[in-house]
Amino acid sequence: MGCFIVIDSMLERLRNEKTVDIYGHVTCLRAQRNYMVQTEDQYIFIHDSLLEAYICGHTEVPARNLHSHIQKLMQLEPGENITGMEHEFKKLGNIKTDSTRFATANLPCNKHKNRLVHILPFESTRVCLTPLRNIEGSDYINASFIDGYRYRKAYIATQGPMTDTTDDLWRMLWEHNSTIIVMLTKLKEMGRVSIFGILFGFYFVVFIIFNSVVSLDCHNPNYNLLFDFCSIRLYRM
Repeated sequence: MGCFIVIDSMLERLRNEKTVDIYGHVTCLRAQRNYMVQTEDQYIFIHDSLLEAYICGHTEVPARNLHSHIQKLMQLEPGENITGMEHEFKKLGNIKTDSTRFATANLPCNKHKNRLVHILPFESTRVCLTPLRNIEGSDYINASFIDGYRYRKAYIATQGPMTDTTDDLWRMLWEHNSTIIVMLTKLKEMGRVSIFGILFGFYFVVFIIFNSVVSLDCHNPNYNLLFDFCSIRLYRM
């Protein structure tokens, strides 16, 4: 409750006075009800939320105005040589993230499981696997829960599996009952296979799926696999 009150009050102050005083407002709140804004994480979240609101501003657009809004974004900004779309996208890069939010991803036992060092799951949204006995870091996979329009944790976003993370991928699919896999990465990048054979990486792949073996002929460009628990389709894009 304390976080909501502080953010709501500071957003109103930001609109009217162009200033914020988070520390001062939390102090006032605690003088009226003890332990408002209970943890340091909540205190940091307030700062992050207000910073994002200040940088990005109000971005909601009515559907009926979407066409004109896009046309406006595609025009050059006054006095600049970039479009509004480019300017808006650059603002996304101004939102910085503290490295402490990737604590588990940066543990020595987990670093080798990350395909790219700058794409890591936040501690608050990472997918946790069931730990394996006596295996340090066995609960970690580079994957994050993503909210949908109607439901929280509607999606799981993950990296392309590597040789030593394919087992983790299938564990995650099984444990979280994921029935649809959408793969948008290329099989080869810079002349190298970018994704291990678990997802169409070889010309001929054998899937061992929950006590059943399925052979997949990757020479056929249009194939679908249908199972009781999931469907796997390959689309050429």
